[in-house]
Amino acid sequence: MRVRRIKGGAEGRLSLGIPQDSTIVNSKTELGNLTRFQGRNPNRSIRIPELSLANPSVKNSLAGRIHVTDVIPLRDGIALFRLNDGSGEYVARYGQLINDPKGKPLPELKGWTLCHTARRSAVFTDGNDFAIVPTDP
Repeated sequence: MRVRRIKGGAEGRLSLGIPQDSTIVNSKTELGNLTRFQGRNPNRSIRIPELSLANPSVKNSLAGRIHVTDVIPLRDGIALFRLNDGSGEYVARYGQLINDPKGKPLPELKGWTLCHTARRSAVFTDGNDFAIVPTDP
């Protein structure tokens, strides 16, 4: 699915680009039949109340401990982040343990590595858990 902001009009309005013959599950917005073009297979919107797509009780292990300030989303990405103690900005490199500038492990992030970067977030892992940290606004 492709999402883009529409300039002008209602503020915050989004335009969705949905491939043909798609099924949208448990959307809060009723999308209905989105067929606009003759010969295109219709899209469907269905509700499955028993289906839970996310467990809201799962806590992000790094929430409130670090703030990602910027990411470079390459194959072997880089994330810049700050600790809550204000001790400075640090660099996390893909697949490497997170260390301070002198190469010593940061106690707050011992065992954590950067495993993925996206345009506005970084994903870290300690081998057992994953934490998605969005960039600061």
